Amino acid sequence: MAKIYFLGTGGAGSYVSRGYPAYLVEAEDKLVLLDAGFGVDAKLHSLGFKVCDIDLVLVSHEHFDHLLGITGLLNALVEERCSKQLVVYGPQRAIESIPLIIERTGPRNAPKPVLKPLSIDFNEISLGGIHIKSIPVDHSVPTLGYSISTRDSKIVYSADTRPTRNIVEEARGAQILLHEVSMPSSMLNTALVTKHTTVGEVKQLLGIAEILAPIHIMHVAEEELRRISGRKIIIPVDGLIVSV
Repeated sequence: MAKIYFLGTGGAGSYVSRGYPAYLVEAEDKLVLLDAGFGVDAKLHSLGFKVCDIDLVLVSHEHFDHLLGITGLLNALVEERCSKQLVVYGPQRAIESIPLIIERTGPRNAPKPVLKPLSIDFNEISLGGIHIKSIPVDHSVPTLGYSISTRDSKIVYSADTRPTRNIVEEARGAQILLHEVSMPSSMLNTALVTKHTTVGEVKQLLGIAEILAPIHIMHVAEEELRRISGRKIIIPVDGLIVSV
């Protein structure tokens, strides 16, 4: 069994009830963090976790709402008196931006992170009893989604993307698909330009995985999302914990 902790379910905007993107997967005695939105360290601490407990961070792309929480994680390692290095995987451009962010904003006294650039392709990573696969998706900058598999569970994370066959094929038969849904159906033209997904489009993904969990929710999509909530689709909030 695996657990998903929805730490931040919002997008790039600032919302009272939704933090920046971050999702913690607990499986096979390992902790994997999917994206690191600003404030993720506080979210982890609020659920009783230490940043020192994290085994791996998977960053999807270089946009600030998915990446700037790295500095908070590093600062938390200092506060926790942890000498462990933060291991971060992600697309080349995202990984290359991390040293610059640290240089300009700190903290400089934290253990340097171990940075692992990935090609925009189907890379594979092993972590104990967990198998991780990166999935190329269709966003405005080089972006990777991820699937996390154990002996009895599979979690697929789309990251920011237009609907893409790569995610659909990877999510078939998975226990849960975390798929971005930034905009209402009425904003399809904007979604096409900015490379995001609308509520109407995410509805077409129902049934691919056992559970569909829309994420990266912008406030303009909230009302339409509430209308499609059902047995096979959950509309997560920050702090939600789902076992699969």
